[in-house]
Amino acid sequence: MLIAQIRTFSAWLAGILVLGTFGYSVLEGWRPADGFYMSVITLATVGYGETQELSAGGRLFTCGLIFLSIISLSCWTACLTGLFVDQNAIRTWHKRKAKKMAKTMKKHTIVCGAGTMAQTITKMLVGAKEKVVVIDNDVEALEKIRVRFPDAVTLPDSAVDELALASANVLEARCVIATMDSDYDNLLIAMTCKDLDSDLKVIARSEDVDVASRMAKIGVDSVICPHFISGQQAAKLAMW
Repeated sequence: MLIAQIRTFSAWLAGILVLGTFGYSVLEGWRPADGFYMSVITLATVGYGETQELSAGGRLFTCGLIFLSIISLSCWTACLTGLFVDQNAIRTWHKRKAKKMAKTMKKHTIVCGAGTMAQTITKMLVGAKEKVVVIDNDVEALEKIRVRFPDAVTLPDSAVDELALASANVLEARCVIATMDSDYDNLLIAMTCKDLDSDLKVIARSEDVDVASRMAKIGVDSVICPHFISGQQAAKLAMW
């Protein structure tokens, strides 16, 4: 609704510029460029003054143009502000709803991250009718997951934050999967989860062998190294 109104008032503003340019050309005999410039500064109400001396008819026309400009610009600005506020309100509502749903979940899987790997995991878990909570501070990536997998609960927050994991009811979770782009973020998530509950199943992604070794030392149940797994698979395919 607001987007449609913004488009309408944008068309009005464009129409005022065309009307002003044409009006000054006809009434004052100005070049279209001069008429357009006068229309722009009139619409913007910047108060630069007249570009050329206006006749009585030209000044009357300018008064009407100012009146139309103020109304149209005010409506356009109000709709734009309303759209911004409305989107923030929707995001806040979704976040509160997600937190409320997550607090009631048990034996669920928490996916930290919203990248390609996280999307694949979420798709498979949702397809298997498993309860899933996805945490990431990338709002756009998280929104894609929410649209694609409406059964998954999405929390727009930093997955490395212990409070975010608490919001996902980590103590009642069955498993936590750390799929962040940063190996150290995944290590921190794993450490936090193991500190909260040493029996909690934790799966973490790591591109670095040294970090993977540290993960194993702190008790991470499974460490996934995508490059290593891809290399093994490529070698097997080459030997077939």
